[in-house]
Amino acid sequence: MMTESDSLPTLSGFDQAAYERGLKAAGIGMWEFDFKSAHASICANMARVLGMPPRFTVLSPSEWRARIEPVDLPYVEQLLKLAYTKGKPYRVEFRARRETGEIIWLQAHGSLVRDAKGHRVRLTGAAIDITEKKSAEDALRLASERLKLAVEGSGEGIWDYDLPTNMYTLSGGLNEILGRPHKSAIHHANDWIRITHPDDVERMLSALRACIDGATRTYRCEYRIRTRDGVWKWILSRGVVVARDEHGTPTSMAGIVTDVTDKKESEETAWRHANLDSLTGLPNRRHFLSGLEAELRRAPRQQTKVALLFIDLDGFKQVNDLFGHDAGDLLLMEAAYRIRKSIRSSDELARLGGDEFTVLLKDLRKPDHVEYVCQQILASLSKPFTVGSEVAYVSASIGVAIAPVDTQSGDELLRKADTAMYAAKASGKNQFGYFSPSMDEKTHSRLRVAAELRRAISSRQFTLYYQPVIDLHDGHVVKTEALLRWEHPKLGKVAPSIFVPIAEETGLMGDIGNWVFREAATRTKQWSERAGVAFQVALNKSPVQFNQRYMESDWLQYLHELDLSPSSIVVEITEGILLHASSQVADKLLEYRDAGIQVAIDDFGTGYSSLAYLKEFDIDYLKIDQSFIRGIPANPGNCTIAETIIVMAHKLGQKVIAEGIETKEQADFLIQAGCDYGQGFYFAPPVPAEQVEPLLSRRYL
Repeated sequence: MMTESDSLPTLSGFDQAAYERGLKAAGIGMWEFDFKSAHASICANMARVLGMPPRFTVLSPSEWRARIEPVDLPYVEQLLKLAYTKGKPYRVEFRARRETGEIIWLQAHGSLVRDAKGHRVRLTGAAIDITEKKSAEDALRLASERLKLAVEGSGEGIWDYDLPTNMYTLSGGLNEILGRPHKSAIHHANDWIRITHPDDVERMLSALRACIDGATRTYRCEYRIRTRDGVWKWILSRGVVVARDEHGTPTSMAGIVTDVTDKKESEETAWRHANLDSLTGLPNRRHFLSGLEAELRRAPRQQTKVALLFIDLDGFKQVNDLFGHDAGDLLLMEAAYRIRKSIRSSDELARLGGDEFTVLLKDLRKPDHVEYVCQQILASLSKPFTVGSEVAYVSASIGVAIAPVDTQSGDELLRKADTAMYAAKASGKNQFGYFSPSMDEKTHSRLRVAAELRRAISSRQFTLYYQPVIDLHDGHVVKTEALLRWEHPKLGKVAPSIFVPIAEETGLMGDIGNWVFREAATRTKQWSERAGVAFQVALNKSPVQFNQRYMESDWLQYLHELDLSPSSIVVEITEGILLHASSQVADKLLEYRDAGIQVAIDDFGTGYSSLAYLKEFDIDYLKIDQSFIRGIPANPGNCTIAETIIVMAHKLGQKVIAEGIETKEQADFLIQAGCDYGQGFYFAPPVPAEQVEPLLSRRYL
């Protein structure tokens, strides 16, 4: 048996007891292995590590082999053999069994000792208990495996980035996200950059550098990558620095990648719903106003002006009502395209709703540019629109407000451009106009009219005037045209040209039209009974009244209650309604025909050149517009037009009514031309209902 003094070297200048205490505190045991006898000598500390009595001892081959776990013994013996035969360094980790039966992990290091002749005599070394270290490694490995399984189960990808080699290792679900097989996994950083969207590369690299340089603790970036089939996916990549060299320089990063395409698409959809018009894809009111305010803040710094164009389509409601909403949508999309082609790419176009568009002209330095753009838009929108199998015609009214001249507020600029647009529409449509302070007064007046119009029926402010229609063959009054009048207690007489468009826009035309019908039908019943002959009344019907939103009351039922023949009613419509009539219009006209209600085309010849509708629908009367009567008989052109309409109508089995007759010469010419009926101030102006009855017995010719 070795003694302690034999087994431990004497260290000059060191206290031997302190040396032993240090070994004990560090849990280090000293050992020697004799190649010739295969005995192992261990010191007191080594004995303590193995749970043996703390004394020096020599273990026989069978004794030290019994201390090593059988599964590790062949490996330990193999390394001992290599150390002896090859002179290789001895380093091994193995499991040993203590006296109590507890299994511990040991890490042993040894060096070769030779005798004076150079023969290999023994190994001398040390061993340390690494059980806790091994337990920690096992726990870490288990946690890592669990994390890997969790990440793979969630479909997320794992990446490791070796900075010195600029190489990536991809695992988990990353290859599935990329749509690439594992064998073609991307490894070099440049390969990753190549599949990153060009617009996102700089942002991704900037975020990565910030983490590597220590500007941020973690790396986080959302960007797009191209999959194997060429589809762009949105990913969220997160990572941290996991290793540094002796100088503190990052050498390795690790992180995960999550496919966030669905989330980004949901966010994009939500943003589009909040900011873009669903039909045209243009900015909506909310988004436009936000951009407008930003531009109004920027313009003063650039010393430029901003022009806001408010565009409203003239006649769109009629197209929508006559052809249906699908046709209206097609027209709006085409109108948006035409307006966009009329402005610069730097200008902004938005749809506020309905048939209203706005254009923001930026960096306005030349005032005449506004006029140029307005003319371009008007010209493009005045061309025919093909909507499905139909052809529709609209125009535009444009209002212009300029900042900072008119205002520096976005809301105010929009309001003033809107005001200017209504002024342009009131001036005849298909034109543009600039805002002026005097327009505000007109706008306030219009708003007041709209508010008062809602109370006009219930307050009995409406009345009907009737203009006699004369039979030009015998000079008697055979029918009248009912004309709506509104006299407000404070506003006074309000012209139909003012309140009728407002009634159409505010949805009141249906109620007003029903009131007009009942009132006129009741009067017609009275006059027919007192005159002893059948009498007719003509009612103007607005195009919007053919829309289902303006459902008419049961006219036929009311006529039945009055015991009044439906032939006593003539419905006057404009030829624009019939040019490309929708199914709603056709069905309603068919209903009138079957019931016996007659139909007249008002202002004939002023709207469209196509006369095909005269063959498709049962039209009873054509009314020659007063613009053709004016100038007869001095104007040969007007005479020819009037005569042609009369001949054509008679060939088609229709009667003709001439409007606006003001002189005897006009009446005589029309009688000679064979016109059937006439009305105008030459015979009688529109009069209240009470004054109609005395006119029924009068002979005008």
